[in-house]
Amino acid sequence: MWVILKIKNKELSILKEDFFKKLGKDVKFYLPKIKIQKFNKNKVKSYETCILGDYLFCYHEKLKNLNFLQALKSARGLKYFLGNSIYNQNQIENFINKCKENEKEGFISQSFFSTIINQRAIFISGPFTNMIFKIIEEQKNKLKIIIGGMKITIDKNAGNLYQSA
Repeated sequence: MWVILKIKNKELSILKEDFFKKLGKDVKFYLPKIKIQKFNKNKVKSYETCILGDYLFCYHEKLKNLNFLQALKSARGLKYFLGNSIYNQNQIENFINKCKENEKEGFISQSFFSTIINQRAIFISGPFTNMIFKIIEEQKNKLKIIIGGMKITIDKNAGNLYQSA
């Protein structure tokens, strides 16, 4: 069963070790990440960030047992379990599958973030970082946008990540 954990980011490796000790080596963790590139003083700085903040997915068959979950609540690096994961297994699995389908080299690609025409969005990486734009047309591999009063066509596969504004 999948559960969602709220974690202390600095203690993630300690949490994983603790779970491996208590559950065995067949524990699965999933943490969807994106790679962000920012330009600062003519230099490109890349870093990775989790799209869910300090939440982590964890899978193991023993997690169906509520008593077992109670025993894991004291694990170092764990803030708490999100409640009612047992009732949302289909949604959790669908989300994880969608993330994995849109991964390239371990990072979520822009195809994960669906676009809607006439939607405002903001670039989170690339040369237009932190600039807000409006999507006017979406083609197979291109996106027509208005940014700063100018119409621009950008390549979807160029690595410019954006999200809804």
